[in-house]
Parts: sequence; C-alpha cells; structure tokens
Amino acid sequence: MVLKSAPSTQTVRKLLERSLSISNRFWVNHFTAQDVPVGWRKSGALCYARAVSLNASGRYSAGTHHLRFDPELGLVFEREES
Repeated sequence: MVLKSAPSTQTVRKLLERSLSISNRFWVNHFTAQDVPVGWRKSGALCYARAVSLNASGRYSAGTHHLRFDPELGLVFEREES
C-alpha cells in the first residue's frame, strides 16, 4: 500500500498531480491533527501531505462537515445545519 511504504518517484508524481491545497480552517485543523502516512515521512514532496480516501460516492465526512468531489465544481465543502 502506498501509505505504508516509501512511494516510488512515479507514484509521488501521480499523487502530486492529484493533490490540492485547502484553506478551510476546519479541514486544515482536521487534517493536520492526523499523522503523515508512514511511507511519506521521508519524502520531501509528501512529508507535509495528508491522504483523504473518499467513499464510493466521492465523499469524506468528519462529524457534521463533509467534503464532496464534484466533477464540475471540484472539491465542495458542506456542513450540516444544527
């Protein structure tokens, strides 16, 4: 698995091509609280990155906050109203 072992140069390139930066405060705090994947810690290109696994419908949830990948809009931040 790419998260547990050091990725090849080709894999790093593919991961970077599929990466994005976010500035939403909730999500930045959420992801920086997680550990960097073990295999990425010695990679200068990935040592500050975090992995997000979307479910089959392209979503990731943390409590009432949700990320959704939309083919037209890209990454969409959603939050349930309380």
